[in-house]
Amino acid sequence: MNAPRVPRLVRAAVLAVALGAMASAGAVVGNPAPVFAADAAALKERRDRAMEAVQVDGDALVRAKAVADLGALDDADAGKALAEVITALGFRWTQIETTHRQTLLAYEPFRGFTMKEQKDWAMKKKLGDQIEQEEERLEGLSVVAQASVTAIARMKSPDAVAAVDRAAAGEADGRARSVFLGGLVANPASKPADLVKRLQKEDSPAIKIMALEAMAARKDPAFAEYATKALTDTGWPVRRAAIAVLQALGDVKAVPALVAAMQTEEGVLLEAFGKALTALTGQTLGHFADVWRRWYEEHKDELSGQGAKPQVVKPGAKAPAPVNYYGVETVSRRVLFVIDISGSMKDPIGNDPVETTGVSKKDQPYTGPKIEVAKRILGEAIAKLEAKTTFNIVFFNHQVTTFQDKLVPATAEIKAKADAAIFDLQAAGSTYALGALRQAFEFAGVNGTPVTGKFDPLVDTIFFLSDGAPTDDSLDAAKPMPPEEILKAVREWNRLAHLTIHTIAIDPSVGKGAFVRFMKVLAAENHGTYTAIGSTK
Repeated sequence: MNAPRVPRLVRAAVLAVALGAMASAGAVVGNPAPVFAADAAALKERRDRAMEAVQVDGDALVRAKAVADLGALDDADAGKALAEVITALGFRWTQIETTHRQTLLAYEPFRGFTMKEQKDWAMKKKLGDQIEQEEERLEGLSVVAQASVTAIARMKSPDAVAAVDRAAAGEADGRARSVFLGGLVANPASKPADLVKRLQKEDSPAIKIMALEAMAARKDPAFAEYATKALTDTGWPVRRAAIAVLQALGDVKAVPALVAAMQTEEGVLLEAFGKALTALTGQTLGHFADVWRRWYEEHKDELSGQGAKPQVVKPGAKAPAPVNYYGVETVSRRVLFVIDISGSMKDPIGNDPVETTGVSKKDQPYTGPKIEVAKRILGEAIAKLEAKTTFNIVFFNHQVTTFQDKLVPATAEIKAKADAAIFDLQAAGSTYALGALRQAFEFAGVNGTPVTGKFDPLVDTIFFLSDGAPTDDSLDAAKPMPPEEILKAVREWNRLAHLTIHTIAIDPSVGKGAFVRFMKVLAAENHGTYTAIGSTK
C-alpha cells in the first residue's frame, strides 16, 4: 500500500477503470474468492489492508480491491471488520470535506483578473494546487465507499449481513450510514420492510439518494411506497431518484402518484416524469403535466382495474417554454451557461456554415469569428428566457469569471445587463475547463456530500461550450490538461446531484480527437447531449 505517488494521468486512468468496474454487478475490482471460514490471521491481514485503503492515499483500484477482499470473507467477523472500516471512512471523509470547504473559501478572493502582485499569483497557485489535491483525496474515498457498498451488497452469509446491519443501526456519521444503507438496500438477503422503517427516520439527502438508486437496481416492489413518498421531497435530486425507482419497478399502480406529483414541477424534472410515465403506460405525451393529467382522468377507471388507487389530481402550473441553445432544448428553470473565451475563439468558424436553429442558413449562418458566433447565440438564448427562470454565465480562458455572483432571475433588467456583459467579451488566453466546471458546480451548491438538511441544487442544467482541448490555468505557457482529470472530477461533483451537462463543440475538427471525445463523454456521463457546429472534417 505504501507505493510511490503515481503520475496524475495514470491515476486518472486507474480511477476510470475502478469506477467502471464497480458499476458492473459481477466484476467489482477483480473477482475476490469467497472464504467462508476465515482464520484470525487472514481476517486481520485483510482488515488492516482495508483500513489502510481508507487512511492512506494511493492507487484507487488497489484500495478498492482491499475492501472487496475483506468483504469476500463473508462471515460475521468479516462483517464486523468491514463495518469498522466504513466508520473510519466516514470520519476521514468528514475531515477532508471540512478542510476542502475552507480552502474553497480562501480561494474565492483570487478569482478573476484583479491580481497585480506576484505574491497574489503565488497564493492563488498554492490554493489551486491544494484544491486539486483535496479533490483527488475525495475522489479516492468515493471509490473506496462504492467498493464498500458493493462488498455489503454481495455478502450472502446471514451472519455477515446481520453484523453490518447492527453497525449501521448504531452509526452516527451520515457518510458512513449512507454506505451501510446503500449496501444493505442492494443486498437481496436484507429485509425491505425493516430497511424502509429505518430510512423513514433519515433526513440525509445522501442516504436517501443512495438508497433510492439501490432500490431502482434491486427492483423489489416492497420499495414502491417509500419511493412514492419521496416524490414530494424538498430536494429535486431525491425526487429524480424516486421517479427512477418507480419507472424501474414497472408497475402501473404508480401512475396516479406520478401524474399528481408532476403537477407541482416546473423545471427539468418534468422530462423525467414524462419518460417514466411513457415507460409505464406506453403513451408518448412528453413533459406536459396538464396533458398527462387529462389523460389520467380519461383512463382512471382502466388503471383502477389494474390495481392503481384512484387519486385526485389538481391542475398544475403551465409548462415552461423550452430553452433552445444550438438546437438543444430543455424546460429547465435553473440554467447555467459556461462559455470558452480563450484566444482560439478569435479564429473564424469552419468553412461550411451550419444553419442556426429556426433561422435559415441564408439569413443567419454560423459564420465569422467563433467568439462572435458564441456571443450572438448566447444573447439570443438569454433573451428568450422566461422571468421565472434563474440563470448565470461562467466565462473562462486561463481565468474564470462570472456574469453575477449567484443565479439571478431572467427579468428584463437582468437580461439587459447580461446582453451588455456579452457584448464586451474578448477572446484571449488558454482553456481552463476544470476551473470553469468547478465554478459551475459551486453555483449549483454541490460541494461535497449533502449529509443533512435540504439538498436542492440551484442549477440543474449546464450548457458547456468550447472550441479546444482543456489546459491548465497558465496564461503564457499553458500546459494541456488530460481530459480524464476533468471527467473524474465531474463524476465526483455530480455523483448524487445528477446535473445535466449539454456540450457544444465549436469547430471540433480543430480540437481533434481527444477534444471531441472529452466533449462527448462529458455529455454522455451527465445526462446531456453533444452538439458539434462548424468544421467537423
